[in-house]
Amino acid sequence: MRGRSDDVLSLLAAPPPPSLANGDIAIQRNLQRAVALARLDQISAAVQTLKEAQLLVDDTHSALRADYLNIRGVVNVERGDLDQADLDLREGLELARLQQNMYLLAAIQTSIGVIALHKEHYDEALYWSNAASKTARSIDADLILERALANEGWAYYKLGNYQRALEDSQKALEQAEKVGSAYDQVSWLNNSGLAMSELHDYKAAEGYYTRALSIANIIQNREEIIAAHVALAFQQLQLGRDDLASAHIQKAIEVAKVAGGEGLDLEPLYMRALIETHQARFDDAQKTLNTVYTSPALTPSTRWEVENATANIYSAQNRSAEAETWYRKAIFTFEQQRSSLHDEETRLPFFSNANQLYRDYVDHLVRQGKTEQSLLVLDAGRARTLREGLSPQDAQSPGLTRGAAKNRNLPSTNPIAISRALGGVVIEYSLGQKVSYLWAITPTQVRLFNLPGQTEIDSHVSQYQKAIRGSVDVLARKEEAGIWLYDNLVSPAQSMIPRNARVILIPDGSLSGLNFETLIASTPIPHFWIEDVTLTTAASLEMLRSPRRSPSNVAGSGLLLIGNPRSPADEFADLPNASEEVTSVASHFREANRKVLTRDQASPQAYSDNRPGQFRYIHFVAHGTASQTSPLDSAVLLSRTPQHPDDFKLYARDIVRQPLQADLVTISTCYGSGTKSYAGEGLVGLSWAFLRAGSHNVIGALWAVSDASTPQLMDQMYGSLEKGSRPDAALRQAKLSMAHSAGIYRKPLYWGAFQLYAGS
Repeated sequence: MRGRSDDVLSLLAAPPPPSLANGDIAIQRNLQRAVALARLDQISAAVQTLKEAQLLVDDTHSALRADYLNIRGVVNVERGDLDQADLDLREGLELARLQQNMYLLAAIQTSIGVIALHKEHYDEALYWSNAASKTARSIDADLILERALANEGWAYYKLGNYQRALEDSQKALEQAEKVGSAYDQVSWLNNSGLAMSELHDYKAAEGYYTRALSIANIIQNREEIIAAHVALAFQQLQLGRDDLASAHIQKAIEVAKVAGGEGLDLEPLYMRALIETHQARFDDAQKTLNTVYTSPALTPSTRWEVENATANIYSAQNRSAEAETWYRKAIFTFEQQRSSLHDEETRLPFFSNANQLYRDYVDHLVRQGKTEQSLLVLDAGRARTLREGLSPQDAQSPGLTRGAAKNRNLPSTNPIAISRALGGVVIEYSLGQKVSYLWAITPTQVRLFNLPGQTEIDSHVSQYQKAIRGSVDVLARKEEAGIWLYDNLVSPAQSMIPRNARVILIPDGSLSGLNFETLIASTPIPHFWIEDVTLTTAASLEMLRSPRRSPSNVAGSGLLLIGNPRSPADEFADLPNASEEVTSVASHFREANRKVLTRDQASPQAYSDNRPGQFRYIHFVAHGTASQTSPLDSAVLLSRTPQHPDDFKLYARDIVRQPLQADLVTISTCYGSGTKSYAGEGLVGLSWAFLRAGSHNVIGALWAVSDASTPQLMDQMYGSLEKGSRPDAALRQAKLSMAHSAGIYRKPLYWGAFQLYAGS
C-alpha cells in the first residue's frame, strides 16, 4: 500500500511450505508479487505470476477469485490495457458484492475510477470514486478513502472546477496524514497547489509546494524533490521573483545530477531558459534551450514547448523570419503528436495543450502588422475535432505545415471570399491574458481590433449571465455589464456592420456561453443587439468554407419529431407543455411528410431505427442534460422500453455515429449547447454532436429553458420556416416577437437561451 515494491518481493521471496503450496496462502503470495512486479515495470514477470495464481484459483475453486480479478485488473492498468482491466474489475466487482467483501468492493470501485480517469471519462470517474468513498467510509478503510478522494479531486481539476478539486485534494491530504503515507502526501500537496494556483491564490499555492518539497526531502524521493522545486520556480516566475525562481531551479538541477536518471534535468533546464528569457538574457536562454532540444530523452510535449520558447526569443528580438520558422516547427510537432490520437474524446481536450502556442504565434504576427495572416493562424487551430469528423482526411494533415513562414504554407481560407459568399459580416474573437483580439471580416476588408484582457471580459460575462438567468429585466434596468460587453466587444467594429446585417460570430472562451443578441446597445436608445442584426454562431472560418454536402436524397421538407417521452426517472417529471409543442411543430408539416414519435415511441432506439439521415428537419422536445465532466455524455432523455429498460438516454457520443444531412436540428431541451468549453473547439455537447454528425444548422440552449414559453417560440419559428425563411432569420423573428411582448417573456431569460450554430 505504501508503494514499497522491492520490500514486498523481498518478504515474499521464499515460497510457502509444501502444506500451503496449493492453497489460498500461495494464491495471495502470487497476487501481491504480481502487483509489486508490475509497479517495478517487470510486466512479463507479473503476468506469469498471475497465470500461476489463476491455475491455483481454478484448481481449488478458491473464494479468492474476486481478489484475483482485482489484482489482474490492477496489473492490466499498469501495463496500459485499460479495456481488459475494466472487464476484469467489473467481474470482480460482482463477486465482491456477492461475498459482501466491503474492503475488496471499495478497492475495486477505486480502481474502476482510476481507469475512467485514464480514459478521461470524468463523469464515470466521479461516479466510481464517490461510490468507493461511501464504501470505504462505511468500514473505516482510510487508505482507500484517501485515494478515492484524491481521484475525485483530480477529475474536478481536469474539468476546471478548481474549488471542488481543492476541497477533495485537501480531504485526501488529511487522510494521507492520518495513515502516515508520506509518498501520497507529496502528491496531494502538489495537487492542492495546482488548484490554488488556478484560483489565483499564489501565496497559498506556494505554501503547498513548500510543504511538498519538505516531505519529499524527508523521504528522499528525488523525482518529487525536482518536481516541487520546478513548481515553486514557476510560481515565483509568475510573481516576478526571478531570483527565487532561479534558486529553486539551481537546486532542482543539482538534485537531477545526483539522481543520474536520464532526462530528470530537462524540465529544470527548460524552466531556467524561461527565467533567462524573462530577464532578456536571450543568448543564455538560447544555449539552455539547445541543451534541452538536443537531449535523447526529449519528449514531444517538451519539444514543442522548447520550439515555442525559441520562437518567443526571436520574436522578442524582432527577428521575424526566424520566429515564424520556429513557431511553425512547434505547431508541426504538436500536430504530429495530436495525429497519433485516434480517440475523439482524447482529441477534444488535447488541443488545450497548444492553446498558448497558437496564441504566441498570433501575438507575434499582430505585432508585425500581419492582420489576415494572424487570423488564419488562429483559425487553423479552431474546431479541429469537429472538422476532422466531417472530413476524415483533415485528421491526416496538420493545420499548418513545417517550413519557412510563407503564405503558401497557410490554410487556403480566404476570409473576404467567405464573407462575400455568406452575404454577411464575420467576427472572430481570441481572448488573451493582457489583450484580446477581434477580427471583423466584410466582403471588402479584414480589420483587427484590440480588446480588454480575458479576466476583465470574463468578469463582465459572468455578471451579465447571472443577471439574465436571474430573470432580471436587463434592458429596463440598463444592466451595466450588458452595456459594457457591447461597448467593448461589438462597438469597436460597429462601423463595419450595417443595420439588419447577417453576422456570423466565432467566439472564444467564456464568449462561447454568451448570447450576443442580448447585449445592450446604448444608442440611439438602449436596445438589444438582436434589433440590429441576424446572428449565427460558428466554430471557425474553415467550417464556413467547407462545402455543403448534397441533400439530394433528403426528403423535401420531411420532419422527424421525437418528444413528450414518458418520464424516465423521478428527477425528470413529464413536461406539462411538451405535448403542446409537439402538436404545434407538427402542424407546420403535411402528415405524409412527417414522422412523430411520442410517449413510449420516443426512445433512443427509435431515433436510429427511423434513419435520421433522410430528414431535412429534426426536432426534440424533452429533458436534456449537459455533462460538464464528459461532454459527450450529454444526452436527450427519452422513454424507457421493455427491451431496454436502462437505456433512456440518447447520448451525444451516439448521435455522432448517425450521419445527418439535415438543414436544421432543433434541440428543445435545457442546456442543448453544452456547458463544457474546450480550447479551440468551443462548447461541446448536444449541439456540437449534431453538427459533428453532419447537420448544417443546429439550435441549442445555453441554459435551462422555460417549458411555458418555448412552445410559443418554436411555433413562430416554424411558421417563418414554412414561409421560406432561413433558419437564422426565422429564429430571430420568433425571438423578436417575444422580446417585443408586454409580458415576462420579453426578458432574455425566455428567448435568449436558444442559439443557432452553423455547420458546413
